[in-house]
Amino acid sequence: MGPQGATRNLHARARQERRRSPEHPLLPEHHEHHELLGDILRLDAEPYGRARTARAEELADQAAATGDRPLLVAALTLLVHSYSFGGECARTFVPFRRLLRLYDAGPADFGEDDVRRLHWMFKWVVTDARQRPDVPLAEAEGWLTRMRRRYRAAGYSERAVHGAEFRLARHLGDTARATRAYAAWTAAVRDDMADCLACEYATEGLRQLDLGDDLAALDGWEPVLGGTHSCHREPHETLARSLLPLVRTGRTDRARDHHLRGYRMVRSDEAFGPVVGLHVEFCALTGNEPRGLRILGEQSRRWADTGDPLDHLEWLVGAALLMRRAVETGHAERQVPGPPGRAWTAAALLDHARDAALGLAARFDRRNGTTTVSEGVRARMAAQPLLDALPLHIRAARPAPPPHHDSAATLSPLDRARLCLTLAESLTPSDDRADGTGPRAERLLTDAAHFAGLPGGSPHIGALARLRLGGLHCEAGRHEEAVEVLESVLPDLGDDHEPDDRARAHTWLARSHLRTHQPALAAVQFMQAAELTRTSPDGLHE
Repeated sequence: MGPQGATRNLHARARQERRRSPEHPLLPEHHEHHELLGDILRLDAEPYGRARTARAEELADQAAATGDRPLLVAALTLLVHSYSFGGECARTFVPFRRLLRLYDAGPADFGEDDVRRLHWMFKWVVTDARQRPDVPLAEAEGWLTRMRRRYRAAGYSERAVHGAEFRLARHLGDTARATRAYAAWTAAVRDDMADCLACEYATEGLRQLDLGDDLAALDGWEPVLGGTHSCHREPHETLARSLLPLVRTGRTDRARDHHLRGYRMVRSDEAFGPVVGLHVEFCALTGNEPRGLRILGEQSRRWADTGDPLDHLEWLVGAALLMRRAVETGHAERQVPGPPGRAWTAAALLDHARDAALGLAARFDRRNGTTTVSEGVRARMAAQPLLDALPLHIRAARPAPPPHHDSAATLSPLDRARLCLTLAESLTPSDDRADGTGPRAERLLTDAAHFAGLPGGSPHIGALARLRLGGLHCEAGRHEEAVEVLESVLPDLGDDHEPDDRARAHTWLARSHLRTHQPALAAVQFMQAAELTRTSPDGLHE
C-alpha cells in the first residue's frame, strides 16, 4: 500500500458531497471542509520534501480546528507520510501516536482503508525509530512489539512484522536474530500488510549480500532491476545497491547502465540522499573520481539533510571515501565542493566527512550497545578500488574501426574526425535506419569524437560529434544515454559553436529529461533552449 493511496476513502467522500442536490446545498462549514479535503488530496500527489511537509503541517492544524475527526485522520495520515518519506523521521512519532489515540477512542471515525493504513504505517514508524540514535533501543523494540500485538489483534499475517525485525537485527549486527527473522518472514503468509513485491525482492537480495553471495543477491534483485516490479522506492534503491556487486562479478557494462540510469532517477529527489551516497561510493571505487566530484557539487544540499541520521551516514561515507581517493592520488590541496559556507580542499573535506561519519556511527553504537555500525563505516571508508577505470561516457568510449579507405593510415586525427562526422551526416535512409539513428551513424559519431580528442584533433569537432550522438540517442528513444552524452557536451559548446547547436543540445536534453521522469530539469533546459532561439540571428532552431 503506497503513500499515494493515503486518502482514497476521502475521494469517495468528496464524490458524495459533490452529488448533493440543489435542494440540499452545502452549509458554510461544509464548504470549508470540502475545500480542505481538496487541499489534502492535491498535496498527497506532490513530491516529498520540505515544501510538502510544511503544507501538510498547516493542513493538519486546519483539520484539527474543524472538529471533523475523519478529516483530521486524513490530514494526520498525510503528515506521517510527509515526515517519514521527506527526510524528517524524528517527527513521525507524534502524529502517529495521535492517530493511535484517535483510533482507540473512536474506531468508527476510521474507514476500512483508514484502519489498513494505520497498521501499514507501523512499518515506517519502526524504521524511523531505527534510523535515529537518539531514540533508545528499548523504544525501537517497543514499537516492534506494539506492531506485532496490533497485527495479531487485527488478524493480519505477521510477515511484515518479521521483515521489520529482520531489518532491525541487520542494523544491530545480530546475525542469529536476523537469520531467525528472515526464516519467519519467508515462511509467513503474504497478505494486504506485506510489503510490495518490489520491496520484498529487495529484501531477499540484501539477505544474500549479507551472506557474501553477490551472484545470488543480483539474481534475487532481478525482478526489480529488470523492471518487472517497482514502487516509489524501487528500482531507485536496488539500482544503487547492485553497483558494487555487478563490478565485483565482472558485469561492468550493466554497472555502468545502473549508475547512469539510477543516479538520474534520484538526483533531484530530496528523499534519496543515501542512494546518492551509494552512487558517489561507486564512482570512488571505479576510477570515476571526477564524476564523483561533480555529483558532490550538484548535491551540496545533502550536507544539511540530517533529518534521517542513518540515511545521512550513507552520504558521509560516500563523500569520505571519495576524498580519501582524491588525497591518495595526489590531489590533497585541490579545491572541492563541500558544505556551503567555506572553501574546501580534498584533505580538509576528508577530515570533515570522516569525523562526522565516525561520530554519527559511534552514536548509533552507543544506542545499540554494539560496534557494528562503526566497523561497517570504517571498512567502507577504507575500501580499495575495484577497477582502475570504468568508462562511463562517450569521451572514454573505445572507438570502432576507422573507415576503410586506402589512404586512411595517412590521415591525421583531425582529418579522420572530419571524415567520420561528414559520413555520419551524409547517411541516407538506405544507408542506415530510416530515422538516421542506426548503428552505422552511432559508430561514425563515436569515431569522430574519439579522433577529435587525440593530439592534433579538434575539440570543436569533437563537441559537434558528441552533440549529434546525443541527439541520435534522444531520437532513438535511448534517453538515459542521451542525457549522459548531452550533459557532458554542453560545457564544451562555446561561443565558437552556432547558437542553434547549443539550442538543439538543450532541447534534446529537455526531451530526454522528460522521458526519464525529471520534469523540473526538463523545464530548465527548455527555457535555456528558448532563450538561445530568441537570440539566434537566423532563428533556425525549432
